[in-house]
Amino acid sequence: MAILKTLPLAIKQAFKTHKRPINFAKGLITNKKISNNGVIIYKGKSLLNGEKIVVIMTGLNQGSANAKTGEMLQTWVLVDGKHPVLAHRDGSDFAVCGDCVHRGIYDDQGNYIKGRTCYVNLGQAPRAVIECYNSGGYLNLNSITNTLMEKLRLIDQICTGQAVRGGSYGDPAAVPAYIWAAAFGNAKTHTAYTHQWKNAKFSSLKKVAMASADNAKEAVMAAAQGWRYFRVMSTQESAEKKPAKTTICPSVTVGLACSDCGACSGTDSGRKSQIVIPVHGSGAAAFNAAA
Repeated sequence: MAILKTLPLAIKQAFKTHKRPINFAKGLITNKKISNNGVIIYKGKSLLNGEKIVVIMTGLNQGSANAKTGEMLQTWVLVDGKHPVLAHRDGSDFAVCGDCVHRGIYDDQGNYIKGRTCYVNLGQAPRAVIECYNSGGYLNLNSITNTLMEKLRLIDQICTGQAVRGGSYGDPAAVPAYIWAAAFGNAKTHTAYTHQWKNAKFSSLKKVAMASADNAKEAVMAAAQGWRYFRVMSTQESAEKKPAKTTICPSVTVGLACSDCGACSGTDSGRKSQIVIPVHGSGAAAFNAAA
């Protein structure tokens, strides 16, 4: 899904001229050009706890190999400058994940103990993205714009007509809503999921995101609060009767990729049914054990 040819001229020019910085203190002695596969769309405070985060959109030149999602522009919500595995271990990933139960169990000092059930493999894509970022490998849109409105216009132009994944890793609630409004507004379709749906502060996200419900009780609560929800079911639950007023994720039933589906895009999508999916990914075993 290379979309380089359709990018705004300012971004295409920056890809040709910008180079990674020389930083002797960190051993970064390079004259390499920046990556043309991603851009920094937000760099600032997390709305979850005020700590520094960065949001990087990738897939501009090389699409995702994820067969389930299909080719979508990916957005990575990451602790600024920190390896995601380390951020998970010391609890600083709260800035991008909040109190999501799939982070696992932490001690009183905030250090990870056990029980992570998140499907994202932190040592793969999130690691690669933060390493490129730390080497100065991504274009910061702030460097080629004079105002926030101009940056939002650039984000809109990048995403217009494309499929966008809001939070390939990290919770969309950590990021100002205006970033997602720019990314989703004229996109072909998008997906977004949040574990912060119980917090009234983030209720506006229900328009563009699904509530991530972790059990049947939470699913009922989310629906009662006006959210459409997405729920992962354990292997045992999946073998039982499908809950009423729900649709099994079309990627499972008919092999439809997220990029061509659009069901998981909140209430503004016009869809009514709730979405459920059998547990999958690297955290499946731990998820089943905890269910």
